[in-house]
Amino acid sequence: MVTAKHVLERKPQPGYLFHGKGVDAVFPLRSGWFASGDEELDIAVMGCFQNALDEKSIIPFSYTHFLAPSFDHENALYYCNGYPGQNAMYMPFLGEFGISGNPFIAKAARLPDGFNSEKCFAVEYSSEIEPKGMSGAPIWNMRLHCLNSPETWSPEIASLAGIIHRWCPEEKVIIATRTEFLRDFIPDAIEHLKNKYRWKDGNDVYS
Repeated sequence: MVTAKHVLERKPQPGYLFHGKGVDAVFPLRSGWFASGDEELDIAVMGCFQNALDEKSIIPFSYTHFLAPSFDHENALYYCNGYPGQNAMYMPFLGEFGISGNPFIAKAARLPDGFNSEKCFAVEYSSEIEPKGMSGAPIWNMRLHCLNSPETWSPEIASLAGIIHRWCPEEKVIIATRTEFLRDFIPDAIEHLKNKYRWKDGNDVYS
């Protein structure tokens, strides 16, 4: 699982945060996680059991989605469906969280001061729903600016642009880590975790 580094550093611990069934439950997450050594890159990887994904009929994104560049363009439009924390409702009688997404489409925006444009990009965010809790959500470049006619657009044209990790409410923008850095980080993170925790092949999903 790819997410923002600060998501895994804060409390509650990742198992509870992602699965919502309490500290005594059997979580679909493997031991350990690994974050980038670059302090400016708020990204991390943790393992997930294949059988847990199968039970929920979850099909991970292919690693090939990380191979396309960010495709910067002043007229770029981005799509995201994040899951802000305020949309989560814990239901003890079910033993799990009920969460509704917050999809939005936004234009490219100026990156606020203090962020490295080679590692991050910004998109407008003017929704009334505070995006706190959306860190780690993927954001897609719809690539409409590449087409002569919007009627020719299809979801296959969109490319993964990055992973959300920051909200700047004063500037009304969301900040994301560029996919170029995810592409290089993920294989190294997986290899590190496999060696450290001696994961066995055949029951892991790396995506």
